[in-house]
Amino acid sequence: MERKGRLRNNILRLVSYTAIICGCSTESGHATIKINFHEADVSVRSTGPDEDKITDISLMIFDESGNAEDCIWMSDGQKSCTTDLVVNKKYTFCACANFGHQVYADHIDELQEITYHMAYPDEYREGIPMAATKELSITADCVIEIELQRLMARIGIKMNRARLDDDVEMNVRSVRIGNCPRYIKPFTTSRIESEDDAFPTGFLLND
Repeated sequence: MERKGRLRNNILRLVSYTAIICGCSTESGHATIKINFHEADVSVRSTGPDEDKITDISLMIFDESGNAEDCIWMSDGQKSCTTDLVVNKKYTFCACANFGHQVYADHIDELQEITYHMAYPDEYREGIPMAATKELSITADCVIEIELQRLMARIGIKMNRARLDDDVEMNVRSVRIGNCPRYIKPFTTSRIESEDDAFPTGFLLND
């Protein structure tokens, strides 16, 4: 019996030592996290393009060392997902929306190289590209709300009717915007550095 007891204790010590070497703890637990995505509130919304439209979302979760813990892609308009994470650890949640394909990275430093390329100036009609970054520590099962921010500037048109009679109507026939960038870097600064980085004619909005 004494020999069996020593053997059992040695096995337990070996298991504990292996857990420490692997960087985990036998006392650590996991939490089920639900993640909800929604668009940032804006003062004015347009009907074209649909600013609430989400066609796909790529979610990347990184641990404290910047290594990818999980990568999730939702391509059916879904706005929520679940994942299991280790409690008492800090994570960084990075998301891209309406990119049309899965976006992933093995390390958080690779996010600076992620680029959204536009095939034509008004491609945003298929869904305005959006992104978000959020850091937090996981302590228990919880629900995380991630607010997606649009990556394109809003352009508005104002008409001063102060000197016009009430019965005078004004109609905008078309609006053309030029020098639109061909690409966007969602997690770092984007800038136009050459003529090839922008569409020369821009997009046209009629009526």
